[in-house]
Amino acid sequence: MSFESVDALQQALTKDVFHYAKDAKKAAGRALGTLVEIVNFYSLKAWGYEAHTAIERRIPEYANPALTHNVEFALHPTENMAKIRLLEDDLPFTVKKIKKQVGATRWNEGGLKSTQLLSTAGLLRN
Repeated sequence: MSFESVDALQQALTKDVFHYAKDAKKAAGRALGTLVEIVNFYSLKAWGYEAHTAIERRIPEYANPALTHNVEFALHPTENMAKIRLLEDDLPFTVKKIKKQVGATRWNEGGLKSTQLLSTAGLLRN
């Protein structure tokens, strides 16, 4: 099945798939957006950019830093990569602990978040 445009596909999804939803058009749009992001992610992975992909970053809209849009992933340059051995005694795991393990002396301490990346219960956060 083919469609003349993305709008035509969204209309078909609104009518035939998401007709039960409170806002069927919005549900269809979200489904299409998710599909586009999945295709883009696997394309980037196939092209060898997976190591440069960051999950859930806010990007400015219209070159205005006050207006941001949350995307599922974004490309960022990678300076250095390091493998870290994570032991259960190291939990909870934080950015500061990563800095200490890799010996990243150039990292700005003031910009490091104190959020636990991996909790003692094994909960992984973005």
